[in-house]
Amino acid sequence: MPNPAPHPSPIAHGRPESPSSPRTFGRGILPIFVFLIVLPVSSLLQAQSSAECAAFTQLLTKTEQALAKALQTNDLAQIPKLSLLIETLHEKLQNCIPFQEVKVATSTLKVHGPFSLNVAAMKKSSARRAGRPEAQEDETSELRAAVSRVSGHAEPSRWPETDGATSPHPSWTVPPKKVETFDVSGWGLRVRDLGIAASHTHLVLTGSHSIAFATKTGTLLKSVDTATFFKAVMDDMNKVLTDPVQPGPLKYPINEFYDTRLIFDDFRNRFWVECLVRNPAPIDDPELLKHRVTMTAVAVSKTENPLDGFYGYWWGAGSGKAAIGARDSQSLGISEKLLVVARQTDEVPVAQADPMAAGSPSQPLVTLLKDINVANGKAATINLAAVLHHGASPHGRQLFASNPGWDRLVVWALDPQKLGTLLRAEVPITASESPHTADQKSHPEVPQPQQVVPGITWMLPKAVYRDGKLYAVSPVGRKWSGASVPLSSI
Repeated sequence: MPNPAPHPSPIAHGRPESPSSPRTFGRGILPIFVFLIVLPVSSLLQAQSSAECAAFTQLLTKTEQALAKALQTNDLAQIPKLSLLIETLHEKLQNCIPFQEVKVATSTLKVHGPFSLNVAAMKKSSARRAGRPEAQEDETSELRAAVSRVSGHAEPSRWPETDGATSPHPSWTVPPKKVETFDVSGWGLRVRDLGIAASHTHLVLTGSHSIAFATKTGTLLKSVDTATFFKAVMDDMNKVLTDPVQPGPLKYPINEFYDTRLIFDDFRNRFWVECLVRNPAPIDDPELLKHRVTMTAVAVSKTENPLDGFYGYWWGAGSGKAAIGARDSQSLGISEKLLVVARQTDEVPVAQADPMAAGSPSQPLVTLLKDINVANGKAATINLAAVLHHGASPHGRQLFASNPGWDRLVVWALDPQKLGTLLRAEVPITASESPHTADQKSHPEVPQPQQVVPGITWMLPKAVYRDGKLYAVSPVGRKWSGASVPLSSI
């Protein structure tokens, strides 16, 4: 990966990776291209302001002038000192990302829970969701795919993994050995909103309305739908919530947990699962929609073994389009102190991760960060990507990212001690353009495959922080490998 350009502003680089032959996707064939954004963010996390970056530049200029004078006068005492200072300033400026401090309004929501979710006792459910016929959905067929894994164990880390107590996990002592593949077609997963996460011992896979638990050797242990998984949460919602248009309980009970998101938390060795929740599914009956409520449900595993159970929680308020604490197209992020559910920039829920992971009966309130894009006067795009942190960041800041244009990336940093204040940096990246529809090659079993439509193009599907760098992927259009027109890429 090339290094960022020198001061005053670093350029994040994308690395295209193209396989030698197309990979299969379902029964069709899809050429895979990857556009990876790698951005050094250590200076942002260490709170260098625009003024500090400018001061480094001014000091560098003055030091270079002093060195030139020392060389002219052959000042042997000053030349090595000035040369070393110039080298140090160049290192600082190479990764110097000036930031702006952004003040945002906040509000709070009550966290309901914890509720014990006993995975081992759950029965696999094939019940169809209420509200619309299953045949009308785009998830009617189960996922037919293979999952690859690396046999053996990961190499040692500077952030020792634990079993939830204090001792490092033994799996951090042996290097990887080989790649194995196993079939997951019978695991009850659906093809939308797929997610996968791994602890040292187990795998969890999710679809929009389903969750599967397995060993890392590919043995399925349990597969349930999300309504079954969150039943204790659902029961409490239906007991607590009131109907938005008439007195009393909900006319139509909560019945759907959807748009499932999944991550593994390196800091606590826990799985986190998040769903949006509603009562009537999205249908065209205005009478039903008047009674719609939308909430957020979160579960965190009690250990890194998901069969040991989860703690379940929920929050939210309002109804319909005025729902608070629940937004579509969400992403899940974790850091040393915070769990964040980033969605549209008008509202970002921030929760304290440690009390939730411990199943504390007294939960701090969820803080909602309001109108992040409006506060700075510049659009952050409609959606923020919550960053999944692997390893500690300076000051424990939680990162977010957004792509308001095809030539720049906006990075946000949130201090756990100052939830009403964010740091914002806008960084140029390698230019691209909006992705295009991807034509698919035919196959004997699928002579006329459907095109792959770009879908949601304004999102960063995934963002990860590790070793002072932010990694993000984005759907883009690029002229790869000498193509005459932009090709749809990731």
